[in-house]
Amino acid sequence: MGITRLQDYALSDDSRDNGIRSRHLRDLKQRELIAATLKPRLFISLHGNWSSDKRTKGPVVIYQPSNASYAAARLMQYHLNQHYGKQTLPRMGKSYYLMKHLRMPSVIVEMGFLSNPQDLDYMTNEATQNRIATALAESIGEYLFLYP
Repeated sequence: MGITRLQDYALSDDSRDNGIRSRHLRDLKQRELIAATLKPRLFISLHGNWSSDKRTKGPVVIYQPSNASYAAARLMQYHLNQHYGKQTLPRMGKSYYLMKHLRMPSVIVEMGFLSNPQDLDYMTNEATQNRIATALAESIGEYLFLYP
């Protein structure tokens, strides 16, 4: 297991590839490099979602088009749904850079909507942050057990 960073800073600051002008693309290339170096069995990218409709809420797990990625996404979506009281299904991702370039199963976990007051409270409250972390840890443990 690995983590791309321990503090809040742009990974593009670590990039030695000055030929890439886009800071965002340099950041993504750094994530790809870290994943290629660490070779995790599963790559998980954690995010807070946003919607112009403040009523939109709940977790959304996005997967790449592979059976292993879909299996991980289903487990994560299930466990997060239990905590949020939702019945959302995971969604197949578009052509996101990392999902196209990573060689291991990968998922994006949108842990809730920052634009929704209830989700924002849920994601910023220490007790419910622990519940989100527990849901993710349980699903990762199940995935690693089922797909050794």
